[in-house]
Amino acid sequence: MIWWYRSNREVADYGRARGTDELGTSPVKSLLAVTLGGLIIVPAIMSFISTHQRITKAQALTGQTPISGGISVLLYLVFAPA
Repeated sequence: MIWWYRSNREVADYGRARGTDELGTSPVKSLLAVTLGGLIIVPAIMSFISTHQRITKAQALTGQTPISGGISVLLYLVFAPA
Protein backbone atom coordinates (compact mmCIF):
# COMPACT_ATOMS: atom_id res chain seq x y z
CA MET A 1 0.00 0.00 0.00
CA ILE A 2 2.91 2.33 0.65
CA TRP A 3 4.16 1.74 -2.89
CA TRP A 4 0.72 2.50 -4.33
CA TYR A 5 0.48 5.79 -2.43
CA ARG A 6 4.04 6.84 -3.25
CA SER A 7 3.79 6.08 -6.96
CA ASN A 8 0.53 8.06 -7.25
CA ARG A 9 1.98 10.91 -5.19
CA GLU A 10 5.12 11.11 -7.33
CA VAL A 11 3.10 11.21 -10.53
CA ALA A 12 0.81 13.90 -9.08
CA ASP A 13 3.84 15.92 -7.91
CA TYR A 14 5.38 15.65 -11.36
CA GLY A 15 2.11 16.86 -12.90
CA ARG A 16 2.00 19.86 -10.56
CA ALA A 17 5.61 20.68 -11.43
CA ARG A 18 4.70 20.59 -15.12
CA GLY A 19 1.56 22.70 -14.49
CA THR A 20 -1.07 20.08 -15.27
CA ASP A 21 -3.77 18.30 -13.26
CA GLU A 22 -3.86 15.57 -15.89
CA LEU A 23 -1.62 13.36 -13.76
CA GLY A 24 -3.91 13.36 -10.74
CA THR A 25 -4.26 15.49 -7.65
CA SER A 26 -5.04 13.18 -4.73
CA PRO A 27 -2.99 10.04 -4.16
CA VAL A 28 -5.02 9.39 -0.99
CA LYS A 29 -8.14 8.75 -3.09
CA SER A 30 -6.26 6.15 -5.12
CA LEU A 31 -5.04 4.47 -1.94
CA LEU A 32 -8.54 4.40 -0.42
CA ALA A 33 -9.97 3.00 -3.65
CA VAL A 34 -7.49 0.13 -3.55
CA THR A 35 -7.80 -0.61 0.18
CA LEU A 36 -11.34 0.11 1.37
CA GLY A 37 -12.84 0.24 -2.12
CA GLY A 38 -11.32 -3.15 -2.86
CA LEU A 39 -14.14 -4.69 -0.87
CA ILE A 40 -16.55 -3.55 -3.58
CA ILE A 41 -13.98 -4.39 -6.33
CA VAL A 42 -15.04 -1.69 -8.83
CA PRO A 43 -13.15 1.25 -7.20
CA ALA A 44 -9.97 -0.83 -7.01
CA ILE A 45 -10.17 -1.72 -10.70
CA MET A 46 -10.83 1.92 -11.60
CA SER A 47 -7.83 2.97 -9.49
CA PHE A 48 -5.58 0.50 -11.33
CA ILE A 49 -6.80 1.79 -14.70
CA SER A 50 -6.45 5.47 -13.80
CA THR A 51 -2.99 4.95 -12.28
CA HIS A 52 -1.87 3.24 -15.47
CA GLN A 53 -3.25 6.16 -17.50
CA ARG A 54 -1.44 8.68 -15.29
CA ILE A 55 1.85 6.81 -15.65
CA THR A 56 1.55 6.62 -19.44
CA LYS A 57 0.75 10.35 -19.59
CA ALA A 58 3.79 11.10 -17.42
CA GLN A 59 5.94 8.96 -19.72
CA ALA A 60 4.60 10.85 -22.74
CA LEU A 61 5.41 14.19 -21.05
CA THR A 62 9.02 13.10 -20.55
CA GLY A 63 9.34 11.87 -24.12
CA GLN A 64 9.47 8.16 -23.27
CA THR A 65 7.47 5.54 -25.10
CA PRO A 66 4.46 4.74 -22.88
CA ILE A 67 4.09 1.18 -21.61
CA SER A 68 1.20 -0.79 -23.10
CA GLY A 69 -1.80 -1.84 -21.04
CA GLY A 70 -1.20 -5.53 -21.69
CA ILE A 71 2.33 -5.40 -20.33
CA SER A 72 1.07 -3.50 -17.26
CA VAL A 73 -1.53 -6.17 -16.52
CA LEU A 74 1.03 -8.95 -17.01
CA LEU A 75 3.52 -7.27 -14.67
CA TYR A 76 0.80 -6.73 -12.08
CA LEU A 77 -0.27 -10.37 -12.19
CA VAL A 78 3.33 -11.52 -11.79
CA PHE A 79 4.49 -9.11 -9.08
CA ALA A 80 1.33 -8.35 -7.07
CA PRO A 81 1.18 -11.75 -5.34
CA ALA A 82 4.76 -11.30 -4.16
